[in-house]
Amino acid sequence: MKGVIDRFEGEHAVVELEDGKMKDIKKSLLPDNAKEGDVLIINEKGIKIDKEETHKRKEEIKSLMDELFE
Repeated sequence: MKGVIDRFEGEHAVVELEDGKMKDIKKSLLPDNAKEGDVLIINEKGIKIDKEETHKRKEEIKSLMDELFE
């Protein structure tokens, strides 16, 4: 399963899952360098950041922002 970190609230990260549902995940279960906007891979082995997908999303957002402000 994949999800995107939407925001942090106290000791939890609010993560939007692929199905659009929101889930609170304890910060202690995330990689130390996790930040808002990171794409997470969540499975029985744990949680890790999908660096390739995170980079792709950031580039797409940047492109949309550039188009908007032209």
